[in-house]
Amino acid sequence: GAGAGAGTAAGDAATAGRERLLLVFFALGYLGWLKLFGIYRYLVPLELLAPLTVWLLLQRLCKPQLARRAGAWALTLCAIVVFPFSAWSHSGWTAAGFTADDPGLADPSSSLVYTVHGDPPMGWMATLLPPQVPVVALAGGFPESPAYLERIRALAASRHGTHYVMLIAAANHEELTLAKKNQLASWLGQTGSDAACARLERMMAKVRFHVGVEPLAAPDGPRCRLALLPRYRIDLAARNLELQRKAAEDLQRYGLRLRPDSCRVHRAAIGTEPYPYQLCEVDK
Repeated sequence: GAGAGAGTAAGDAATAGRERLLLVFFALGYLGWLKLFGIYRYLVPLELLAPLTVWLLLQRLCKPQLARRAGAWALTLCAIVVFPFSAWSHSGWTAAGFTADDPGLADPSSSLVYTVHGDPPMGWMATLLPPQVPVVALAGGFPESPAYLERIRALAASRHGTHYVMLIAAANHEELTLAKKNQLASWLGQTGSDAACARLERMMAKVRFHVGVEPLAAPDGPRCRLALLPRYRIDLAARNLELQRKAAEDLQRYGLRLRPDSCRVHRAAIGTEPYPYQLCEVDK
C-alpha cells in the first residue's frame, strides 16, 4: 500500500510538472510573439495548444465540478468559431479556393510573365495561368544574386512572344461588407423612417463600422442607407495607375519598360474575396 501510494504521488508530481511547463511555455511564447512579431500566422503553435491550456488553467483555478462545466463550454465555443457564420474576416468558402480569369494570352508557349512586388504576394496567381507560361519574380524583396539575374536574362531571351508584368489591381474590401451591413440595418428596421434613420446615425457614431448614414430622397422605400465614410473610399482607377507607375520604376532597373496603355484588369479571388489583377505588356 505504501509503495502504491508513493508511486501515485510521484506520478501526480510528474504530471503537475508537465502542466506547469506547458503553462509557462504558453505564457512566455505569447509574450515573445507580442514583442517580436504580432503577426497571426506565427501564433499557430499556441493556437493549437490553447484548448489544452484553457482546460488546465480551469482545473487549477476552479473547483473540479465547476472546472469541468466551464471547460466544456469554453471548448464548445472554441469549436463553434470554425463554422462559416463566424468568419472573423476570413474569405468565405467556395468550391475552388483560388480562382482567376484566363487573361487570354495569344501564345502562352512563348510568353513570359513577371511580377514586381512581394506584398501582396502573387505566387498563388501564377498557378492559375496557363502551365506553359513561366512566371519570374523581380523586386520581390529577396536577395537577387548575379547568377539569378543571368538566369532571368537567359529565360527572357528564349521567350520570343509577348512579355507581361502581373500586378495586383485595386479593390476596396470595405465595399464587400457594405451590402451586408445595409441588409442587416434594413432587417432590423433601422432604415424605414426618419426616426429609425436618426437612431441608426447615433448608433454608427458609437461603433467603428467605417460607415455613416446617407439619407435617401425616394418617396417609397428606405429613408436612408449606410455608406462608406470618405476616408474609406478608394479611387480604383487612380490607385491602379499608381501601382503601374511603381511597377514601371522597378522594371527600369532590369532594362524593361511597362506599357501603361496595354494594362487590363482581370478578376481573381481567394474564396469569395476578390483580388483582381492587372496584366500589362512589357517592352524587352
